[in-house]
Amino acid sequence: MRVANEGEMMPYFQYELKVGFDHDESNLFVIWPMTVVPKITPDSPLYNVFAFDLLKDKFEIVVILEGTVESTSMTTQARSSYLPSEIKWGHRFEPLVSFRKDTGQYAVDYSLFNNTYEVDTPLCSSRDLDELKKLRDENQLGTSNFEQLLLN
Repeated sequence: MRVANEGEMMPYFQYELKVGFDHDESNLFVIWPMTVVPKITPDSPLYNVFAFDLLKDKFEIVVILEGTVESTSMTTQARSSYLPSEIKWGHRFEPLVSFRKDTGQYAVDYSLFNNTYEVDTPLCSSRDLDELKKLRDENQLGTSNFEQLLLN
């Protein structure tokens, strides 16, 4: 729920999330699986979200992918949505694409499609992480203290 400056309660409100890909191009040529991730900047609605917020906040991320089928020039659209309970903080998708040297071919293993693995990720919000990095860069926070704060 969002509260307008005038105090009006807005039960349904939407933000546009900026996203990025494995590379910095705005157009995708999807010939095999790609990971699309939100760009969390100070303008992002996710900038102040902590890991534990996913346990209590009520929101939904709706993803719409639109494109053109190159062989027919027809447009297509795929939609999905994610609730906070479906978001895995500190996880990455396992790589699906591998190269077989013996055959010289790439292979996509779709059995790994939803598999993830954990990575060391701070539990704080991106805003707090930016503030900690600023303190570290200003030499007000030592490297060991910085790493301790990130992982706790």
